[in-house]
Amino acid sequence: MSLPSMEEGGRCKRIPARATLLLLLSTAAGASLLVWWIVMYHQSNDKLWMVPVSLILIGTPLISCFSFYASAGSDDSLGLLCKETAPGLLLL
Repeated sequence: MSLPSMEEGGRCKRIPARATLLLLLSTAAGASLLVWWIVMYHQSNDKLWMVPVSLILIGTPLISCFSFYASAGSDDSLGLLCKETAPGLLLL
């Protein structure tokens, strides 16, 4: 599976690899925390703080990626991710 990307007329719009890894790790940590709570504490309804924390860890990357792609047509968002140093040369 490749990194999500979009190119428009020579300009780039893509989530950097480090950010993608951080989003995946955050989602995995949230899912792991929720599964741990279900297995260990759900019967006794103990340690309920784990549920909202895990849902936040799961949901935040999803909302971030959605907002990133929803702003795909915006020229302002392109300037934040891609800096043109010379014509044809893009640095992330």
